[in-house]
Amino acid sequence: MGNQIRFFMLNKDEKEFIKLIEEFGDTLVDNMGKVLSSEDIINSNRSIFYILSQQSKIVYSSNGFIDVLISDLIEYSRSMIRNQNQVQYGRLWVETKYFNTLGQNVSKDKWLSNKYNAYKKWIEKQYKISKCRDFYIGTAAYNLYKYEGYKMMATPVLEVEFE
Repeated sequence: MGNQIRFFMLNKDEKEFIKLIEEFGDTLVDNMGKVLSSEDIINSNRSIFYILSQQSKIVYSSNGFIDVLISDLIEYSRSMIRNQNQVQYGRLWVETKYFNTLGQNVSKDKWLSNKYNAYKKWIEKQYKISKCRDFYIGTAAYNLYKYEGYKMMATPVLEVEFE
C-alpha cells in the first residue's frame, strides 16, 4: 500500500525542492544507491531518483539495483518537458507495506510515512492545486502553463487544468 502526490515542478521549483530535501538532512540517490548532488539531479536526463533518510534501510536486488518495494525510501519522479510543449507530471511515492518472502504483509516504520507527509505538506502549501484537485503545480511550471502555453499532462492525451 503506497501513497503518492503528483505535481508539476520545473527549474526553480525543483531547485527549491532539492534544497528542502537537503534541509531535512536527506539525500538523493540513483537506482544503484549512488549519492547525487543537487547539480547531478538538475543536469540529469533521468526521471527517477530516491530520497533517503539517515535511518533508511536499503535492500538491493540480485542485479544490484535498489529494491524499491522493500527499502525505506521515497521515490522522486521528476516532471519532464516532452515534445510539443507538454510537461509530464512528476510524483513523490512511498510504499508503506510489502509482502516478505514468506508471503506475510510487513508494515514499514512510521517515520517513513511521517517523512513523506512532511514533503507532501510542503508541496500542498507551496504549490497551486489543479481544478480536478489531483495535481499541484510550482511557480516555474505555472508560468510556463499560464504565459507560454505549455500543457500539463496527466496522460499523453489528458491535460490538467489550473486557474
